[in-house]
Amino acid sequence: MRQAQRGMVTVELALVSVLVAGAVALGCWVLTQLFIFDQCQITANEVARQAARGDAQATQRARMDAPPGAVVVVTDAAGATTVKVRFTPVLLGVPMTSWDATAVVLNEARP
Repeated sequence: MRQAQRGMVTVELALVSVLVAGAVALGCWVLTQLFIFDQCQITANEVARQAARGDAQATQRARMDAPPGAVVVVTDAAGATTVKVRFTPVLLGVPMTSWDATAVVLNEARP
């Protein structure tokens, strides 16, 4: 009887090792996506500030700071500039729900 159960510990350890590795990989992926979302928010703030000042060249440079794959949309209405940076995380080739980083800045008075 004892001889039949000898390899069970090895199989269980192998399964747990695979599950732990998967959990660590998923945790790293989530942290990476949160870091990218933070970059999107920083980009939205920077683009909104530059666009509200009316500096087209600085606005273009700020747009280039967006993470790869992010879409920057600038709208100007009612005396305020709104910038939305949309990012869609992809897990194993499957697109997830899009995240939007938004910034609203009042336009500066221009002479």
